Amino acid sequence: MGVAIFLSGCAQGLDKDKLTRDIRACDAKYPLHIGNYFRHASCVDSAEFNYSANSPAAFAQATDRASARDILAKRVDSGEISPADAGNLLTREFARARGVAVSEDAQRRREAAAIMLQSGAFQSHPYQVPVYQNMMGVRPLQTQTQVNCTSNGIGQTLYTNCR
Repeated sequence: MGVAIFLSGCAQGLDKDKLTRDIRACDAKYPLHIGNYFRHASCVDSAEFNYSANSPAAFAQATDRASARDILAKRVDSGEISPADAGNLLTREFARARGVAVSEDAQRRREAAAIMLQSGAFQSHPYQVPVYQNMMGVRPLQTQTQVNCTSNGIGQTLYTNCR
């Protein structure tokens, strides 16, 4: 329980050195002994929340970690489990939470790819924009005109050429 396990992943603007200093300050302010584990856990939670405040994904992970850390710290302070057991359970919980986050992210990617595939986003031929003659009540021309338009998507931009 005394080992600080940092948030995995990188997010821009996050200062790991400050997080390390803040956690060391928690270690100095609340030495790890029965009766102090919850105070120490709350201090580490605050440090991680401050560290991850600018990254929604890191903040969500910090919230999950804080919940697990606080529950186990209370159990250690009450004498229900040993600090060593709490450390093992905490490490296991952090690994499980990280695995769940990775699998949820992979599932979201698969769903997005399926939607894109069904909508024709991966077509090899250019998209043909439907061109309707006599739109908005305009009377048809006396002579027939043929309008031919093609559209090509490049990145997030759609280019349409009509002749």
